[in-house]
Amino acid sequence: MHIFIIIIICMNNIVLIKEVQLQIIINKKKRKESDLKLNKSKKKSSKSEFDDARLFCDDCNKFYDNICPYHKQSYIPDKKISKSLIKHSQRLSDLTCPDGIIIKSSTILKAGKGVFATKRFEKNTFFGPYMGTRHSNFKSAQESGYAWSIADKYGK
Repeated sequence: MHIFIIIIICMNNIVLIKEVQLQIIINKKKRKESDLKLNKSKKKSSKSEFDDARLFCDDCNKFYDNICPYHKQSYIPDKKISKSLIKHSQRLSDLTCPDGIIIKSSTILKAGKGVFATKRFEKNTFFGPYMGTRHSNFKSAQESGYAWSIADKYGK
């Protein structure tokens, strides 16, 4: 999934950049840096065009099973933290934000918190992993304001 954020000067992944495109990686298992090695075959995938487990290249305007074989892409993982810090923090996302990313209240009415850059990131930079809370029913998901429907590779 990729999103555009207009940044004026915040949640788990993203100073004065007029517009930034982020790709949020949603996956059941934590993605490792080694998973993002260059795809040497340079073949396009036969999977459906939009799939959250795949990576999007802004230059090609296409999804790939791995990073784009033609253009530079970067992956910035969340900061590693000790388990003792987790117990004493109110929000894990504040502790694990990569350098250059902050979480703060959005200026958009009723938007809650947002992710903002405090430095410039190159195009085709990925952050992650994105983690959240599972909701067991539609109503609680809808009330959260930040819910996505996530499917496995079989669409379930």
